[in-house]
Amino acid sequence: MTLVDLLVKMREELLGRSLGIAWDEVLNQSAPASAPLSGLELAAALKQGANALKTAAIDAEGRQVDYDRLSASEAYAALRHDLTPRLRDLDLSALAAREQRLASWINLYNVLVLDATVAFGVSRGVTERPSTA
Repeated sequence: MTLVDLLVKMREELLGRSLGIAWDEVLNQSAPASAPLSGLELAAALKQGANALKTAAIDAEGRQVDYDRLSASEAYAALRHDLTPRLRDLDLSALAAREQRLASWINLYNVLVLDATVAFGVSRGVTERPSTA
């Protein structure tokens, strides 16, 4: 473990204690198992991971997520084991176009929301309400 990893772990443990969150509940708690990816490679892996999660658990209309199926999927296991430890090195400055950076941030947001929902056992999702106008 590098000094930076140790300092990050200490910071997260301190913040976690103050917020009542255990260290093992942190999404990217472990160091990556292999060499770091470039910003472009990580953005591509994030897009692939988001697509794999959608394929694993979202219905054909793109409206409902089956969180039980998601939590048991290989895509979710790969996300937790392979992709999320790399997020600490995320640097999207290598993406030249604003649209590429924005798409990557949206993919990251979607992946993190799905992960948090599964990891923390949220049983009710957010649903779209019909318009009253």
